[in-house]
Amino acid sequence: MSKTKNTILNLFSSYLSGFLVIILRFVTRTVFIKYLGSEYLGISGLFTNILSFLSLSELGISTAIVFALYEPIEKRDEKKIRALMAFYKNVYIIIGFIIAALGLILIPFLPILIKDYNAYSDSSVNLVFIFLLYLFQSVSSYWFFAYKQSIITANEKSFILNNFNLVFTILLNALQIVALAVFKNFILYTAVSIVVGILQNIIYAILANRMYPFLKQKSKEEKLSKSETKNLFIDCGSLMIYKVFNVVVNTTGNIILSAIKGLVVVGLYSNYRLLFTNVSVILQRIFPSFAASLGNLHAKGDKAAEFQLFETVNYITSMVFGTVGVCFFVLFNDFITVWIGAEWVAGGMLLPMLLAIELYLCGNQAFTNKFRESFGMFQQQKFLPLLGIVINLVVSIVLTGYIGIPGVVIGTILAGLFTMTWYNPFIILKLEFNKGITVYAVKNLIYLLATVVAAALSYLVCSLFPTNGWIEFIAKGCICVFVSL
Repeated sequence: MSKTKNTILNLFSSYLSGFLVIILRFVTRTVFIKYLGSEYLGISGLFTNILSFLSLSELGISTAIVFALYEPIEKRDEKKIRALMAFYKNVYIIIGFIIAALGLILIPFLPILIKDYNAYSDSSVNLVFIFLLYLFQSVSSYWFFAYKQSIITANEKSFILNNFNLVFTILLNALQIVALAVFKNFILYTAVSIVVGILQNIIYAILANRMYPFLKQKSKEEKLSKSETKNLFIDCGSLMIYKVFNVVVNTTGNIILSAIKGLVVVGLYSNYRLLFTNVSVILQRIFPSFAASLGNLHAKGDKAAEFQLFETVNYITSMVFGTVGVCFFVLFNDFITVWIGAEWVAGGMLLPMLLAIELYLCGNQAFTNKFRESFGMFQQQKFLPLLGIVINLVVSIVLTGYIGIPGVVIGTILAGLFTMTWYNPFIILKLEFNKGITVYAVKNLIYLLATVVAAALSYLVCSLFPTNGWIEFIAKGCICVFVSL
């Protein structure tokens, strides 16, 4: 199968499964709100963020391994592939134990992270037990063959994973809805995620072994050399800083809100974040769909084709994320109102505007990050994300005390704006293509101005009539898309 066909299949299956997954998640969230309310919603959002933070111990090993697999796959070096996969397996087992240990150490600090912890302790809600369930859910992926997916991804077959992922997502959401609607039990709701997650990883492992039977062959001689292992850990060390940046910027919002404002506010914000995250994830699916092809293209040294792809993806990214950003700005509060009611809306237009800005910058950062990783640029700018972490935490903590939810979003925006947004393209253009950043900057400034004009026009037109239901909402969405495009 050609690389172009693989890329198209990866992209198509990624978007199809992504849209269906979003619909299923919103159905499940609607049932969750109806039967359990904002308190449990806040608990789920907080613990998910905490465990995402603990996953920093993964050290970026998955990205480094996938990159390392490109060359032996291109050369069909089965011995090297087996050595890399064996190394990956051992590291993931260790990481699982590290996350488990860190999670257990964190338990005594839960009262500090949850402002209204005592109120929950006096009720029937066992926060410690729930946290342990979330902790096991996190570490189980490292212990149950999650590493096997990398060989399928590196071989440009991620469309197969997307198809299976859709099946498991349908199964998971169906079981979770039963747990909520029939049993009204949050513990059962969480336990279902653990069981389905383990089953999914086991199926992926079986699939990988069938697609690549040579993985089952074992030899004591097939080990990475000391220099290869050292280089991997050097790359992982640099990737860890990027990972720390992404996790801190994207997951500490709920933790800060919980500590300063309480779990009810976390539950309110989590609905906005659910839409933001799911839309952002599905938009970013375009990048992994061509990443393996780009990595293999880079291994061949075709810089002209690489630069053409860079320019094309930059334009598509600005257009797509800009258009959806306009929809966010104009329609976010309307969506929350139509979906679950006006009482779940968090203020006026400030939060939707900030989330629209964050989405636009998120697209730019995801696009340049994927190119940087595909080019193996793990060492460059490795300390710059530390500046972003400081900016995010300081701004978020200070502003949240004054303006609430918008404070954490402003912290995220400023952290990215002063770090990845400008420096990623700078090093890619300089080191890979031997070009300056001026032309890139001018082009993207034009794209940004076009987006701002589209947002203003869309807002003016859509403000002429109210949103009383889904029909009006969809009509306004069509206006935003038409004006933007």
